[in-house]
Amino acid sequence: MNDHEGQPLKVVIMYALEGCPYCDKARKLLTNFKIPFSDFVAKSDDYETKNRYKEMTELDTFPMIYIKNCDDPAKYAQIGGYTDLVRYIMTLQELQESDIDIVALKGLHDILSKPRS
Repeated sequence: MNDHEGQPLKVVIMYALEGCPYCDKARKLLTNFKIPFSDFVAKSDDYETKNRYKEMTELDTFPMIYIKNCDDPAKYAQIGGYTDLVRYIMTLQELQESDIDIVALKGLHDILSKPRS
């Protein structure tokens, strides 16, 4: 599966809306944590694309965020919106800081555990 530029999809897929403040916050958060993501952006007046995103994701708000499924990297699991992304990353960090076995976190754990510069 490839993104709109023909590149392989990243760890996270985000369906966004142009001018959406929560989409901007999600981009900034993913960038700050150095989490690679594919960003699909609909113009605010492009109702056809917005409706297609809503039909595909069954979500009504933007952003619509998905993460690669650890068991099947060709599939993605729904995270939700921006606040769901924040909760997800905070939970991963809490698990990482404890001594819990985090093998199940696989790809995203590896990204979050890399030192940030």
